[in-house]
Amino acid sequence: MSRIIREAFVTSTEEAIHAQNDGADRVLLAGVSQEENVTPDLSTIARVVQEISIDIKVLIQPKVGSFVYHSSDINQMLDEIEFCKSQGIYGVALGCINTDGETLNLKQITQLAHKAAPLHITVHRAIDLCKDPVQEALNLQKTGLIHSVLSSGGSPTLEDGLTTIQLMTTHAPDLSIIATGGVNKHNVAHFNQHIVTNEFSY
Repeated sequence: MSRIIREAFVTSTEEAIHAQNDGADRVLLAGVSQEENVTPDLSTIARVVQEISIDIKVLIQPKVGSFVYHSSDINQMLDEIEFCKSQGIYGVALGCINTDGETLNLKQITQLAHKAAPLHITVHRAIDLCKDPVQEALNLQKTGLIHSVLSSGGSPTLEDGLTTIQLMTTHAPDLSIIATGGVNKHNVAHFNQHIVTNEFSY
């Protein structure tokens, strides 16, 4: 069994420091607006870079309520990615959905991924809103630009999405699947025994 890689979800410098002290392998840094997650303030990104030594992944999400983005949103995301690159960030997490609400917008994701290279690029849980997360993972793998996917298998919790997670790892073996959704330090070993991934975000 491979060593569990723990990605800690944090929304402040203090949480990032605590996660590092608690043994996290990396952090996924987000901001909060209207009780939903968005891109963190650029000043927060800069502070976290100064305060911790483990890898930092930044959520690139310009607005709340939807992963359907207009050109102005994409331009903002490109600027945020450029800032992250200037700070020496390890990676970014992003995701875009077509107006049908059922498929990933590969054109926008590819545009953002080209900008983000050579950072580690994760497509976040927007994939869980899609009609067929397994097919979407395969489509992402075919781009050759995406390194990992953050997913609960298209379900509210990982427990309910285990079968889909297994299928994602089988059909898109070149992607690292970062499992999430109801995962915590008490049950992560249980999930690690039941799915073919050793990366978890909680």
